[in-house]
Amino acid sequence: MPACLSNSLSLKLIDVRHNQLSGTLSYLPVFMQLGALLLGANQFRGHLPNQLCQMQMLQFLDFSKNKFSGNIPSCLNNNSVWRKKFQANSWVPVDFTTKGNSYSYQGIPLTLMTGIDFSVNRLAGAIPYEIGELSELHSLNLSQNLLTGHIPTSFKNLTNLESMDLSHNSLTGQIPPEIVQINTLSTFSVAFNNLSGRIPYNEHFSTFSESSFEGNQKLCAEQLQRKCSGNNNEDGGRKENPNERTEDSVLHNHLLFYSLVFISYAVGFWSVIAPLCISSNWRRKYFATVDGWIEYLSGKL
Repeated sequence: MPACLSNSLSLKLIDVRHNQLSGTLSYLPVFMQLGALLLGANQFRGHLPNQLCQMQMLQFLDFSKNKFSGNIPSCLNNNSVWRKKFQANSWVPVDFTTKGNSYSYQGIPLTLMTGIDFSVNRLAGAIPYEIGELSELHSLNLSQNLLTGHIPTSFKNLTNLESMDLSHNSLTGQIPPEIVQINTLSTFSVAFNNLSGRIPYNEHFSTFSESSFEGNQKLCAEQLQRKCSGNNNEDGGRKENPNERTEDSVLHNHLLFYSLVFISYAVGFWSVIAPLCISSNWRRKYFATVDGWIEYLSGKL
């Protein structure tokens, strides 16, 4: 990046995508009015510059398809546009890739759209918990990196997020159940990680297909046609219906009760009838006893 850019600190758009630019960004100037920094598909390397945390007006950040390494800065939550409901000034149209497609934003949609794309790099370490504080972010793509650790539970606060792609990393642990609270999410992928446990379930989250979760051998749910076992529910992530459990228990108890009644009746009946059928001597004694009781009772009456 040429040093002379520091003479133009009022820039609102820098778009140098799809070139062969190389080098690091350690001396990147701080552009306080910059709305879009688009460096995708180049040969930049080194760490992501901390100057990004000082550019509070950024709406679009595209560092995809480069050779950036190191950690994602946790200070990105300093950004005003990504964190608060704030409309930036309208400027020239911006092309930005989200939900797997490139869209051209201009006019009112441009002032409302926000996005971060760090995909296809060599970023490592855990996803910063602070990313979950960017409640006005609409698109987040961290796919095809070397990220490790768990998906932050703070992601439940990304209440305006429409697209989240964390695929092709080395993330571990479970998919946080809190993520199902993001009702705006229409594109979601955690494919090809090392995630485990059952996939969280609700009516909205269950619309994501197998391709959103494939490549995680320890994940289970209906989407993967893989039943959960152990502490996981056998119904692919659905919560057990307590009414069904009660009905099964009652039915089981009724069957046990009637089985015991039948067995007791059979044993009692045949313990009396079988000797009468087999032994004539037993029959004579039995009938003599019955006749004796009848005569006794008749005399009392």
